[in-house]
Amino acid sequence: MCALNNPRRIFFEEPKRFPRTVAFTLTLLLTLGACRTADTPPAATTSLKQLQVVTSEMRHHVAFDSGATLPESMVRRHLDEFLSGRRSDERFALLVPDDITGQRRGASVAAILRAHGVPKNRIAVYHADRQDTPDMPGRDGVVTVVARRYVVNAPACPDWSMPTGRNPDNRPTSNFGCATALNLGAMIADPADLAGGRVLPPDDGAGAVRSVQVWRAGQVPVAADPTKDE
Repeated sequence: MCALNNPRRIFFEEPKRFPRTVAFTLTLLLTLGACRTADTPPAATTSLKQLQVVTSEMRHHVAFDSGATLPESMVRRHLDEFLSGRRSDERFALLVPDDITGQRRGASVAAILRAHGVPKNRIAVYHADRQDTPDMPGRDGVVTVVARRYVVNAPACPDWSMPTGRNPDNRPTSNFGCATALNLGAMIADPADLAGGRVLPPDDGAGAVRSVQVWRAGQVPVAADPTKDE
């Protein structure tokens, strides 16, 4: 048996293993990247379910004799027949000539409308253009009564045409907005309010000034405490 003068220890280096956490992270990133879809802008609000307001209009011309500010009996009877067929939710516009006589005639026609139960806030008076005033032989002037009716058309609801199970673009569903549109259409008292605001009546300037003066003088009344009995 021979002895070794310089014994040497031999080391075997084990191969380095890839960390499992790093491999799992790379696999997850590659998987998510493969499922990523193209960027798409969000849907416009006009594509949502909305109410549609349809306007129908009927006109009636009230002719006046020369110098007269009240319609004659036959013309008045025709106007009464026209107004008797109108609905309570309609709004009226009067197209009158831009002169003193035309304004007086418009006031007389507005009084006839109010006699038929049309509220004052549903009657608007406008100056008529030349093209809006028809020429009637033997008549001195014409006041045109315009009756407008507003009808609300509800959208096609419910609408489940778009699949809801998978929506990678995060777009609104086809039924989105149906509840709001249907509820608003059922609750609206006057469909014309959806088309435009109402005409405000003339304000009481004296009352407004008096309220400001009372407030500046410190005479604002204190509201009673509802929890205490008088």
